[in-house]
Amino acid sequence: PPIITSAVPAAAATVGENYTHRYTTSGYPFASQFSVIAGSLPPGLGLNTNTGVLSGTPVEAGVFDFTVRACNYVAPCDTQQASVTVAKGTTTTAITAHTPDPSIIGFPVIVEFSVTASGVTPTGSVTVGDGEVSCEATVLEASCTLTFTTIATTTLTATYSGDANLEGSTSPGVVPVSYTHLRAHETVLD
Repeated sequence: PPIITSAVPAAAATVGENYTHRYTTSGYPFASQFSVIAGSLPPGLGLNTNTGVLSGTPVEAGVFDFTVRACNYVAPCDTQQASVTVAKGTTTTAITAHTPDPSIIGFPVIVEFSVTASGVTPTGSVTVGDGEVSCEATVLEASCTLTFTTIATTTLTATYSGDANLEGSTSPGVVPVSYTHLRAHETVLD
């Protein structure tokens, strides 16, 4: 009968990062059929039923308990229990544009941002601000509008709050070129 000789799969994985484990057996004939008989694999991972390779890219954070069975044509089959804890993946947040630049005090500034992650699509919200004024939008919306009320050199950051499968992140600070002031009686000519 087959005996699973490989170590238990690594207990830690991360959303968006490749994960691989190979189940090996001893005994003759070698195991020719592997299967998950209890629990569930982390979403994004699969078990090759012929080779015993567990691989893929996890897409969901959490704790996943499962049992793998190795069989050949000689009874009994062998089993191995495992528990894999999938940690949240990392993200990168960036401010990609802010217009108009330079802007005018009291007029809206549209700030565009992006949030990226490996292997999964971020969801949730992003807050953009300079410590005095801020706006919030979803990752899907990818922009929000600020209105500055004072003349100052400001540093804008975008902060992603994270979601069930991804950690939050904050963009590097972006210093807009300048914020200018127009008095009500001034006229701007092209």
